Amino acid sequence: MSFTEDLSLFFGDLAVSATIVAGTSTSSVSCYFDTPSQSMLAGAGLSDETSILMSAADVPALARGDSVTIGTNGYTVRQVELQDDGAVKRAMLVTA
Repeated sequence: MSFTEDLSLFFGDLAVSATIVAGTSTSSVSCYFDTPSQSMLAGAGLSDETSILMSAADVPALARGDSVTIGTNGYTVRQVELQDDGAVKRAMLVTA
């Protein structure tokens, strides 16, 4: 018997909808939108790293340069990272 994760339960009530254009395909996914502030350079600077966290299966071909729209705001993917076992990915974003 194999175990299959149902990530739709994880991306439920607190998730937002994002429209992602990856290559020639457009999809709408549920994701967590995050903009945490990070202290850097021994507290001399502060950086905001905008990112989204989503199921890797929802947008398997997501890559640098792809477009993301959340609400009325547009972003460009700067970097894509697989998280933990690879079922979830995080995309770092910059304002388009």
